[in-house]
Amino acid sequence: TNFITVKTGSEEASNFLYQELLNHGVIIRPLRANLMPDHVRISLGTREEMEHFYSAMEDVLPRYLNKYGR
Repeated sequence: TNFITVKTGSEEASNFLYQELLNHGVIIRPLRANLMPDHVRISLGTREEMEHFYSAMEDVLPRYLNKYGR
């Protein structure tokens, strides 16, 4: 397996993470089509790709937490 599944709490929260990370050039997959609308799939990548993901999350996560809580 080269991905992790993260529970976001709602389909709206999943879409928020998807769009915000996409704005940073990071593509994750909302799992609505898999009947898991409150989850996203995050593929693991190279060290450089993961560092880019972590950097994007540092920017996105405060807004996510403010809007959706933990």
